[in-house]
Amino acid sequence: MGEKEEPIELEECDLEKGEKVKLNEEVEPEVASQKNGRSCIGILLIPVLFLKSFYSERKTVFKYIFLGLLLTGYMVYFIIAIARDPLAAKPLIILTLVILFLVLYELRFKKLFLLFFKQIKSKVHIKKETKNKITRWVLILAFMVLGIWLLVDMIIRNPSTLISVVGFIVILVVCICASTQPKCINWRPVIWGIGLQFILGLVVLRTSAGYTAIKFIGDQIATFMKYTDSGSTFVFGYLPSDHIFAFKVLPMIVFFSMVTNMLFYVGLMQWFIAKLAYLTQITLGTSAIESAVAIANIFVGMTEAPLIVRPYLPELTKAEIHSVLTTGLASISFSVFGVYIGFGVDGVHLLTACVMSAPAGLVVSRLLYPEVEKSKFMNTGSLALSAGTNRNIVEAAAAGASMSIKLVANIGANLIAFLALLAFINATLHWFGAFVGIPQLSFEVICSYLFMPVAFLMGADWEDCFLVGQLFGMKTFLNEFIAYEAMKPFINNRLNQNVVPKFINGTIQYMSERSEMVAIHALCGFCNVSSLGIIIGGLSVLMPNKKKDLAEMSVRALMGGMIACCMTASISG
Repeated sequence: MGEKEEPIELEECDLEKGEKVKLNEEVEPEVASQKNGRSCIGILLIPVLFLKSFYSERKTVFKYIFLGLLLTGYMVYFIIAIARDPLAAKPLIILTLVILFLVLYELRFKKLFLLFFKQIKSKVHIKKETKNKITRWVLILAFMVLGIWLLVDMIIRNPSTLISVVGFIVILVVCICASTQPKCINWRPVIWGIGLQFILGLVVLRTSAGYTAIKFIGDQIATFMKYTDSGSTFVFGYLPSDHIFAFKVLPMIVFFSMVTNMLFYVGLMQWFIAKLAYLTQITLGTSAIESAVAIANIFVGMTEAPLIVRPYLPELTKAEIHSVLTTGLASISFSVFGVYIGFGVDGVHLLTACVMSAPAGLVVSRLLYPEVEKSKFMNTGSLALSAGTNRNIVEAAAAGASMSIKLVANIGANLIAFLALLAFINATLHWFGAFVGIPQLSFEVICSYLFMPVAFLMGADWEDCFLVGQLFGMKTFLNEFIAYEAMKPFINNRLNQNVVPKFINGTIQYMSERSEMVAIHALCGFCNVSSLGIIIGGLSVLMPNKKKDLAEMSVRALMGGMIACCMTASISG
């Protein structure tokens, strides 16, 4: 009874680490304070953990609630906008309808189309050879009807456009004669590629609805690129307002590169490229890699486009490598779209040429270098387009802006170097020409005489062929930036032709609208010697096992890019 009772040990569970603390145990005050603090934090975290668990279990429900609220809010906004001013809301209506169609296609229409064609295929039993023969003859008949209608229409409207038809035929003959294996040419991509170009040209140049649609897109792109001025003015002050190239035009590339990289991060660019690549593949019958790179060249540069299919590049066939090179050199990208618009180039013709260059490059590539191997990438469904390594959209935006630094520096450096070289060449030619009574001899004059027949066959008016040939030569031997920049004063003079005569002292001051359109299409491509070096260098890093093939095909691909530009120009003419 007189014995001292032992203290009862009470235990409390530490909520954070599950440790047991003896309450009667003597502990240091600092340690006890830390453990008590953790216990309090653990108690406070209970509601947070509960909410997190509640959200995780019902994530889909919350997602649909959010989307429903977002859609409801947009519908209210859309109705108010139309009620206030239907005419002003026209761009909003068009954008909404396009997005609605794409969403419905992905959700329902795509499955319905596939189900419809599957049912037809199950009911109609036709041998593959018979089906191919029927398809071939239907296409031949369709193109014959289209060709006859175009010829009659051209003769009625403007007989001189028949020259463009002759030029187009000459281009095809040259391609066949220069082909590595003419007997192995697969005519499906050739016929379909030409057909797609003609259809696009007809829609844009012969229908008011098509022209209005493309003009609307071009105007929106031009307006969008002008937002670059806000950043340029903050960094450079008043200099962008003086239309100095380095401070006004080059910053557009930085802005567009940032936006493009953001679109890649969210997956929108890959989705768009994949859909267009699928359309290209099912019509032209080209491989998934060729189709994806050709379409990607419309949006990004010739060195960036192959990056979206980087893992597959080492396994390409020779014909596919040739297609990657040719389509890259035959097109320009939206990343430099603002630069050319800054030179005063018409956005409608520039956008049309940019899109037409994809099938044109594939057509010419298939003619010059037919596929004789079996490709591993004939199905776009098995193709995974790279999305990059950015962790969030802010990092994607910053990375996109940083990526443009090399491109901006490359463009600026090339312009400085090549314009300086051009001035030196012209001074040298003037010096030599003066001894034989030709002081006006220059690089431009030589190009004019050299490419006059090409300009004429593309459809330029004869009195403008000298100038168009000069611009085409500058683009081929120097680069397209210099050619478009040299074209700028002629565009401005045509817009002011009421006060500017056509000729001053025998020197042409502007071109006709038709010749200008032909020139815009002919110059719309990266096919020049410096660009060839850039794309070969870039692809050599991505596919080191194919360096020999790249070097072997380089000159042929450059010629293919030039021919593709001439093809789009002759179709537009």
